[in-house]
Amino acid sequence: MSKNSGIQGLRALAAILVVFQHAIYFSCLAKGVDFARYLPIGFGQAGVGIFFVISGYVMTLCIGQELRFMSNRIARIYPSYWAAVLLSALLLPLLGREWHFSLYSLTLFPASVFNESYAIPYWTLVYEVVFYAIMYVCIVFRRSRGQIAAILATWAGSIVLVCQSGVHPEFHSDIGAMLAGKWILLSPANFGFIAGALYGLVGKDLLKGANPVSLAVQALVLFILAQTLAPIPYYVRYALWGLAFTLLLHLSQGIRVSRYLERAGDYSYGLYLTHTIFTGVAMYAMLRLMPGAPLLAFFAAAFGLALAGGLMFGAAEHVFHSLVIKGVLKRIASRKLIGAHPDGPAPAG
Repeated sequence: MSKNSGIQGLRALAAILVVFQHAIYFSCLAKGVDFARYLPIGFGQAGVGIFFVISGYVMTLCIGQELRFMSNRIARIYPSYWAAVLLSALLLPLLGREWHFSLYSLTLFPASVFNESYAIPYWTLVYEVVFYAIMYVCIVFRRSRGQIAAILATWAGSIVLVCQSGVHPEFHSDIGAMLAGKWILLSPANFGFIAGALYGLVGKDLLKGANPVSLAVQALVLFILAQTLAPIPYYVRYALWGLAFTLLLHLSQGIRVSRYLERAGDYSYGLYLTHTIFTGVAMYAMLRLMPGAPLLAFFAAAFGLALAGGLMFGAAEHVFHSLVIKGVLKRIASRKLIGAHPDGPAPAG
């Protein structure tokens, strides 16, 4: 098992929460049932929040990559996303679903409208790319870890000011945060990345030796407050989620999860990208073969096929990235080193 076994297990949990939410939602939609009664908790929101916190933390571990940071991030995000779009183009029209191509959507640049015909929740990737760009600017200008932490804290403060002032009133809901467009830097959805990165830069050391039971209770209380306090400004809810999931991330450090759960974490990116595509396939089949089946059967089909198909895509994506993409990046890096030293590779040290 890897030294990040606990984090991979947490990735798997995050992906499963998102799949669970969408399986319930689309099952209820297919049966004409109100989904709200079956989703008392925002399982999908929690899953995405955990993903964002993990991503923020992991990026602090990549600061040492220096100028290779952005190329590594691009290689990790884009090819798999484009492959998922291709899968969507091949499968969804066969189900009679409307599908249209959008070149802009492939860039993952900020947008206020997303191509929903893909059936891929790629809005989160847009946030990922924005966060990578900010971290890369800090790396290019050789900011220290302390300076990066100060920049992130200032960024969080700016988000609070904008949300509290009501300059952008759409930030009072999940949809408003998702469709931030040119306001994306000031969206409260960024709190997850910021919390995870601040944990990696300063928080991890501060929490050393803390009682894990106490931290678990604090995380649970913060999550419950975020879910139940009303009325509450939406940015406060995102901030509470960020803190809760950061404590959860800390608790996952050093934990050894099962080999299967760790593998599911390895495949979680592919699972996240494609689970709604396979959910659509499941609903199509159920409506045509077993339209009178109970809601539970629809949910089981949606959840089962989304997990199975998503994990298979995730496994293929993981292998391709590990063997092909990383291999290409290593060869490029090696050539640059040789080019910089005409007589051969740079000496060690």
